[in-house]
Amino acid sequence: MKEIAFQKVDRANLSMAAIASLVSIFWLSSHVTFGVAAGAGLMALNFYVLRRLALLIFGGGGIKVMIATVLLGVKLALFLGAGFLLLKYLPVNIVAFGLGASAVVLTTLVATGRVAHQLSA
Repeated sequence: MKEIAFQKVDRANLSMAAIASLVSIFWLSSHVTFGVAAGAGLMALNFYVLRRLALLIFGGGGIKVMIATVLLGVKLALFLGAGFLLLKYLPVNIVAFGLGASAVVLTTLVATGRVAHQLSA
């Protein structure tokens, strides 16, 4: 049941990333569109990897928990580095990047609340 709930949140994240990217394609410039798509995509990928690691930590035992815990730090460093390199060296609008990332974070909060409400009912 928990796996299905996590998949619903992931599906909502990917849907919001796609919607935000498509909307920006039709109404905004290419730099802004790339910023929205990069921010939303990076955050959606971040939550997907975080979900996989959380399932290992809470569902596994022994060495799997230790490896997944170490991988959390590695994930953090990789995503921070990817975000920095993306903003530093590519033509990305920083505000659009933030809006794309924020859209996925907001979707995660809403979808998690809906799933929690459905599980408690």
